[in-house]
Amino acid sequence: MYDENGVLNLYRVSAAGTGRYEPIAPSSRHRWGSSVTRDGKGLFAFDQTPQGHNRVLLLPITSASQGESSDKVLFEGNFSDVSPDGRYIAYQSVETGPSEVFVRAFPDVRNGPWQISTAGGAHPVWSRDGRELFFKDAANALNVVRVDTSGLTLVSGPPVKVLDTPYYEPNPQRWYDVSPDGRRFLMIKESTPPRSATPASMVVVQNWADELKARLSR
Repeated sequence: MYDENGVLNLYRVSAAGTGRYEPIAPSSRHRWGSSVTRDGKGLFAFDQTPQGHNRVLLLPITSASQGESSDKVLFEGNFSDVSPDGRYIAYQSVETGPSEVFVRAFPDVRNGPWQISTAGGAHPVWSRDGRELFFKDAANALNVVRVDTSGLTLVSGPPVKVLDTPYYEPNPQRWYDVSPDGRRFLMIKESTPPRSATPASMVVVQNWADELKARLSR
């Protein structure tokens, strides 16, 4: 949420809705969170440099007193999602031109990247068992890629389209999630107004002050 200076920063609060909001590594730049490390001690996030480059960050989920000194810049990109076994990070990046989905090893992010998408890619998310990666392609269709993280390096298959229906994206954050069994998706779909609904219109009234005076004088 936005702080008192109008900067979009990251906070934590009890899932029960009680207690106070505690800042997570406050910054003078806008920041967006994307996923949490398996041990719950770190938050993957991203921000943007003055030159317009997105950076994937690893922030400590600790007291705000540690500040930006504990931030760790991992690589260029955004919308990172850590694999269930904690060994890989999927993210989107424009490092090869158009936005595509890549994977790097973690914590040694120098191992990689492996390109996952082939026709544009954004907003990656792992399945709960770590065997699939979902992402949105350039045509706004949801794709899936089979992956194998059991060996010393990542092995992935070709992207396969799952859904071809555009869904609503209310903000830059990832706008969908995958059920634990990997068979269902939670998305925001724009509602279609009924045909009988009256279309929205605008009425402009000129010289309304004169009309108001005339009505009051009756």
